Amino acid sequence: MVVTKHKAVHGVSYRTKTIKYILNPDKTQELELVSDFGMLGELDWKIYEDYVDFYQWNFEINDERYNRFDDRLFEKNNKIHAHHIIQSFSPDDNLTPEEINRIGWEVAKEFTGGKFRFIVATHVDKDHIHNHILINAIDLQSEKKFKWDRKRYRDFKQISDRISKIAGAKIVEPNRFSYSDYKMYKQSSHKYELKQRINFLLRHSKSMEDFFKNAEALSIKIDFSGKHTTYRMTDRDMKKNIRADKINKREVYDRDFYQTYFAKQDIQRRVEFLLKHSTDFQDFVRKAEKLDLLVKMKTRTIDFCLSGGDTEIVINSENLSKKFDYDQPFFEDYFSKIDIQNDNLLPIDEVAAEFQEFENMMDTSISTEEILSQYQQEKVQEEEKDLFEVELEEWQIEKEVNDGLYIKVWFGLDSEGLVFIPNSHMEIETTPDLEKRYRLFLDEKKYYYLYNKDNSDANRFVMGKTLIKQLSGERQKVPHRKIITENTLKEKMEQINLLIGLRVQERSYNDIKQELIEKIALSELKMTELNQKIETLNQVAELLAGCDSDDSEIQRRSRMELVKLNVSVHLTYEQVEEQIRELQDELYKAVGDYESVIRQMETYIDLLKKYNSESNDREKDEKQHGPEL
Repeated sequence: MVVTKHKAVHGVSYRTKTIKYILNPDKTQELELVSDFGMLGELDWKIYEDYVDFYQWNFEINDERYNRFDDRLFEKNNKIHAHHIIQSFSPDDNLTPEEINRIGWEVAKEFTGGKFRFIVATHVDKDHIHNHILINAIDLQSEKKFKWDRKRYRDFKQISDRISKIAGAKIVEPNRFSYSDYKMYKQSSHKYELKQRINFLLRHSKSMEDFFKNAEALSIKIDFSGKHTTYRMTDRDMKKNIRADKINKREVYDRDFYQTYFAKQDIQRRVEFLLKHSTDFQDFVRKAEKLDLLVKMKTRTIDFCLSGGDTEIVINSENLSKKFDYDQPFFEDYFSKIDIQNDNLLPIDEVAAEFQEFENMMDTSISTEEILSQYQQEKVQEEEKDLFEVELEEWQIEKEVNDGLYIKVWFGLDSEGLVFIPNSHMEIETTPDLEKRYRLFLDEKKYYYLYNKDNSDANRFVMGKTLIKQLSGERQKVPHRKIITENTLKEKMEQINLLIGLRVQERSYNDIKQELIEKIALSELKMTELNQKIETLNQVAELLAGCDSDDSEIQRRSRMELVKLNVSVHLTYEQVEEQIRELQDELYKAVGDYESVIRQMETYIDLLKKYNSESNDREKDEKQHGPEL
């Protein structure tokens, strides 16, 4: 299993210590397992001290130029100077150290989009081989800092899992359940049924006491008396109890879990209510106390302490919500933008009563008497849920791995991505001709993770509905529903004017196609040329900034690299920045022209599809009724 951890590197000195640590020759097979990206210059020999100086200098000239913009002071030690990510592999992965280093490099390159310098050092001194990935906090153009947040961590993990899985690493235990197997498993598995009941109760219970009372109504018996919490469903023929840690891989459904879960729900409702009725953060804190909620500031995060009776539960803002980070920056940003209307102003002595009304309005719990019938109704709806069956061609498949498929998708001509489909959502059949047939069963209301290999910032979740449209568009046919219902596809493709700007009446289709292809090729060539010029000038600007450094060693190395690039001694930093700005303006216009041509090409493709469809309809009609006279 590939495990990832992240550490923020504060200060130049700590960054240097980190570089020294990850390059340790005893851990990296005498620096043979070290790779990098975006570095200026090169080393002809593998000497540890020279490697440390080389990487340190590359990162520091990055900093020097960043500091030149708007006189920013990046040197403060409390600022983040790099991001240190540890990527650990299992001894059972059967991957060589060189393969693992390459995986780390590919993950870092895709994750950063090739916009940041990074080092990948593979350590082999322990039973489990692991990569140390050090990403500089400043981008190669010295304009932006690398932001690390929950989305970044999720993106890194998703990219790491995909590339590692394709290379042969174990991410999870292989799940060979097909769609049919998965349906049978859901019907017969006690564990699956128990998990569905628990999750239903969590959604429809307002407190822990309410949950336990409703659990009895769903025939769930919970035993907290032993070392492990155990469960039994009294309405099913179960040979043995199910332990709490075997129900869900992510959570252990014991007493502590329920206390924390319902405390989080209580705190989130209080926070949501108070945000609408507080004028600033101090007002928020005072009113929170009226709802038995203490708000304690920490360095950056916030502790929310909910008291009730003899117990007090503390939840840190990092663990409170998946939707929002309720930390200090969140509240600073919120109250700097919010304009509380007079209707929402709430005197402090009315907070408790008003919150009780809010609680009643937001209550989604179900009475114990209705729990069983409501669960059975929801279960029937789940079983009858519409799934779309989509058949894939082999060219649409990027890679088949142990637990599923990575499939190719296109959102526009120039936006290619990958989506992972688990085995439980597909069937793979082998035809008599020994060809594989892939059928997907997709839920239009679920979300699937889309990887953009060229730009990780564009990674996102897409709805099944969008994915189904996209996949069916590639095959030029509408997928059919797995489960037939009275309501078939209600949405139709909007009719668009396909002839706008093309004037197809005056020229042949081939002439238009050739013209568009030539325009796209010329646009791509121009953008590549401009990007290369900007990249070179950015390197020169970095070196010129390094020449003005207070550190004599940075000055020396920067001047030496400028000589290698044959840069005029009369060229100034300001002149280079002006050239970069001019080229960036030119690139911005070139990108706009390119996107315009892409839109024309997409319109042209739609036109051909329509033409082909109408031609096919005419041919069928002529076969059935004869040609029109």
